[in-house]
Amino acid sequence: MSLGGGFFIVLPDAAEALTVAERLSGQYLQRVDHPSGRPWLLGSWTDQELTVGRSGTCLLVTIGMGQQNSAVLEAAAKQASTVHALDGFAASLIGSHNLIATDGSHIRVQGTASGMRRMYVARIDGVLVASDRADVLAGLSGAHLDDQMLALRLLDFIPYPLNDRSMWHGVELIEPGTYLAIRANGRTASAHSWWRPPEPVLPLAAGAARLRDALDAAVNARTCDGGFVSCDLSGGLDSTPVCYLAAGGAKRVLARTIASRDPADDDMKFALQAADDLPEITHLIVPADELPLFYSGVHDSVPQVDEPAPTVLDAARQFAGYERLIEGGAGIHLTGIGGDHLLTPPLAHCRDELTCHPVVAVRHLRANRAQERWPLLPVLSTVLRSGSYADWLRSAAEQVRDRQTPQTYQLLDWDMAPRVPSWLSADAVEIASEALRMAADAATPLSARRGIHSDVFIVRHGTRITRILHQLSAARGLPMESPYFDDRVVEACLAVRPLERATPWDFKTLIKVAMKDVVSPSLLTRQTKGAGAADKAEGLRQHQADLAAIWRDSHLGRRGLVDVDHLEDLLGKPWHSNFADANLDNTLSNELWLGSLSDRFDF
Repeated sequence: MSLGGGFFIVLPDAAEALTVAERLSGQYLQRVDHPSGRPWLLGSWTDQELTVGRSGTCLLVTIGMGQQNSAVLEAAAKQASTVHALDGFAASLIGSHNLIATDGSHIRVQGTASGMRRMYVARIDGVLVASDRADVLAGLSGAHLDDQMLALRLLDFIPYPLNDRSMWHGVELIEPGTYLAIRANGRTASAHSWWRPPEPVLPLAAGAARLRDALDAAVNARTCDGGFVSCDLSGGLDSTPVCYLAAGGAKRVLARTIASRDPADDDMKFALQAADDLPEITHLIVPADELPLFYSGVHDSVPQVDEPAPTVLDAARQFAGYERLIEGGAGIHLTGIGGDHLLTPPLAHCRDELTCHPVVAVRHLRANRAQERWPLLPVLSTVLRSGSYADWLRSAAEQVRDRQTPQTYQLLDWDMAPRVPSWLSADAVEIASEALRMAADAATPLSARRGIHSDVFIVRHGTRITRILHQLSAARGLPMESPYFDDRVVEACLAVRPLERATPWDFKTLIKVAMKDVVSPSLLTRQTKGAGAADKAEGLRQHQADLAAIWRDSHLGRRGLVDVDHLEDLLGKPWHSNFADANLDNTLSNELWLGSLSDRFDF
């Protein structure tokens, strides 16, 4: 098995684990040992990513990006009598880290609450082995792909809890916000919750101050060493605050703005204003004619990532100008990804707030209904419906089975039902529908309140895709970090009263108030957001032949999940209404990811 990019595995203190370690021989691995001398951690990481603290029998490790040092970890290890006593330490971490600990009896393994850093576990040679990469465990264990998950991934999204399943039989995700306590001999394990979302009770002013402090700390954790960083500067309300904060801490900042072909896109106007206000940064503008269209290079090899995500399709666009960032000496690239997920509250909050703030909630509902042109009776029916999350999953299963078109007013409930592309085979639809129906039997939501459930789900959905983008970036030689998805930043946003976080009349209110003393006021009045719709339509038109060729020997087609003839026919008429709403990118990214596996696994 060939492994690419950074990864690590966590081994129990058992003789059986030695055979697992031997399978990674020749990978130029680093290691951290158990006190017994057997390997505990094996993988590929930088000195800046791994920090170790030891006190007595307790050994504590963080792997990730943030302001940690051995003394802090040693103090935490000294205070913790067992690995179960580390919840407070985990909840205090600034930055983004996996946390691994052992007390001689148990091994604690966890990612972040946001899901930005994840952990998986599989039983290999009779013992439990954990890793931050599902594909690593699949390769070590000889796991087979899960066709049910492939069918579900062809929907536009997968509802909780099915979204937490890996692509492989026998490889399980340790749910974000929980840790796995593995017995030292690797035979058994138990899961424990260490995080829950905050109550959204802070008024706007107090919440904005908390967000400003949390985001500043998150950026500072990546820049406090005074190194050279690059960052996105789109001119938008997400990346611009990150760039301002980075300019205050890093020795040098190279800010990248990618020009748009769309004359209606005003990103450049705001980006230039920000650059003028930050004379200490170096501003790199990537001309529009250097920006590839969507679907450029779809026949290029897909880098090794551990699950499919649409972001693999626009990697060439995401990394435009990267060579100049790397040549300029940037050691890390900061993004504003996550702002969209956190700064616009889910519509389900309007429904929840009817019971405690009815006047404000009704005003928001009326405004949203007017903006979205929702019909009155279905909206009232949705708001008055009192079904459980299990009921909603069963209803979603029926809508998927019947290929019903979901409506946006359904977001006032637990969620919209997933959308079914017209090219999914009858078998794929049946598999996905049955999976949703079966999940409903034991499903509990992420919160008893629809709005909080939606908040946490949206964050996890965003981190799943962003995590793959980070893997792609690291493979290109420049690690990427998205500080909005740090746990402390997520908590700061979710703690604010949801109908004050943003309103139908004001875009991303919370970040504007949070940054009013940091970012130039002229940049905080923005009510627009750039998009790449024109490039996508033109890319689809220009690359019709390339896209059609992919399906002539399709992995998904051979598995009976896609009606290849119907999809090829639609690719010949990209203006067709079936393309307007369906998610071709999801299907295409799954197909390309399956193709990338043929060089690594026998699946």
